[in-house]
Amino acid sequence: MLQAANPSGVTITVVTPSFNHRGFIESTMQSVIGQQGDFFIDYIVMDGGSKDGTSQLLEEYEQKFKDGQVPIACRGIRFRWQSEPDQGQAHAVNKGFALAEGSILCWLNSDDLYYNSEVLAKVVSYFEKHPESRFVYGKGYAINTNGKVIREEHYVTDFGGEDLLEIDYVLQPSAFWRYDVYESVGSLKQSMHFAFDWEYWIRCQRQFPLDFMDEFLSCNRIHPTTKTTCGGIVRKREIAELLLTQGKFTERSVQAYLATPLFESAPVAPHPTQNDAAVMPYPNSVSPLMGPLRRVLRYCLAPTRMAEQKLRQIRKRRRYQNESRPVGRC
Repeated sequence: MLQAANPSGVTITVVTPSFNHRGFIESTMQSVIGQQGDFFIDYIVMDGGSKDGTSQLLEEYEQKFKDGQVPIACRGIRFRWQSEPDQGQAHAVNKGFALAEGSILCWLNSDDLYYNSEVLAKVVSYFEKHPESRFVYGKGYAINTNGKVIREEHYVTDFGGEDLLEIDYVLQPSAFWRYDVYESVGSLKQSMHFAFDWEYWIRCQRQFPLDFMDEFLSCNRIHPTTKTTCGGIVRKREIAELLLTQGKFTERSVQAYLATPLFESAPVAPHPTQNDAAVMPYPNSVSPLMGPLRRVLRYCLAPTRMAEQKLRQIRKRRRYQNESRPVGRC
């Protein structure tokens, strides 16, 4: 076990923010600890004071590392963790990055996974072969609560820089960047709770090219308690503010993020990519009824879209009435 980052080898800092994810975080940790290759891992778990047994699990892993009971397939791992109240996910990640000892940074949420045990090795190899590269992102899958593949995240592909202002084509757990990018761009925006990763990519893209690696690197877990699923109109408002202030409030961005019913979270793929059947590693895990079921749900939940539009009309009308009311009159 690595007790301190070794300057003679490449070290990757992986930060995992966590809060009451005892049912998922062990799988996340194992996907990090099981990485194979000629590099060191600086693994930091920042827990927000969970009450579901997460801290007990982290204590157990800390002891296993001390006792040498954790199989390590890379050059070494330094495992650290904290459990205390924080100001949200972005704050937790920032606290982890402040402790980082690696020359490459990333974060992996406590319900996501790396695609396989070779992910970090591919990232290290890419940076070694492209010393001028500062930021790289790859492809990924969406998985369900049980870890079964639902779909390929089709919106992740090799777009131009301007596309990022309309579509968040960077899959967060598949993104990696050098430490000097963090030094130059700064921390995540802690006042944001849903789109802070997208906002960070935009800031990075202003200073550095975002390189695309045509490899599957991560699995993004979709379940009923994710912020994306539960964000509703609050999440849409934050995305709208981001598009208005830093991005492009266009028909494509509105259609992808704001014009869909509240239950839909995945953005529309702006361009076609590979077919699911050609790349999906577990084709039998996707039910053939998924397509018809999705169409039925869209039809049943169409009133949700209509209700949102009606609500916006009412708010717009009230705002207009208030603004046109004479001063000093009720």
